[in-house]
Amino acid sequence: MKKYLILSLGLLSAGLAAAQAEVDPYRQFDFWIGEWNVYDSSADTLVGISKIEPIIDGKGILENYHTPAGYKGKSLNTYNAQTQEWEQYWIDNVGTILNLKGKHEDGNIIMGNRTPSGDTFVLNKITWTPLENGYVTQVWEVSQDEGKNWSKVFDGTYKPKTEE
Repeated sequence: MKKYLILSLGLLSAGLAAAQAEVDPYRQFDFWIGEWNVYDSSADTLVGISKIEPIIDGKGILENYHTPAGYKGKSLNTYNAQTQEWEQYWIDNVGTILNLKGKHEDGNIIMGNRTPSGDTFVLNKITWTPLENGYVTQVWEVSQDEGKNWSKVFDGTYKPKTEE
């Protein structure tokens, strides 16, 4: 009996250690790390190349994105332990700046913001979803009526470059 109790306690502590490692908030977005060919999800056409890499001892994620037409952008992503939110700062070569904040929900990362646009505001919401086949989808939606209606700006599927 004592042997089974010790074995059970050992398995329980191993399971708890594994569970703690799984919930490390700095690891929640690791599914996006890699070198990717990015496809338009509706047409399955190549729209970009993306390299996502961990930086600063895994406390940040750097995205380098470009398209065949010359568009380029970068994002810096991190988990903010004080606010318990993910944050992204995006810049590109056409002057777009996005400062997004959000959460890890049901395995997804969902970030958004409220951006001035003339005399009104635009809501941005971007959702990254890991798929079972190793792909990642990214859906960017905008609302110009405070979230009553949403339209897609981008719907992409990230496929590992090693598959191509």
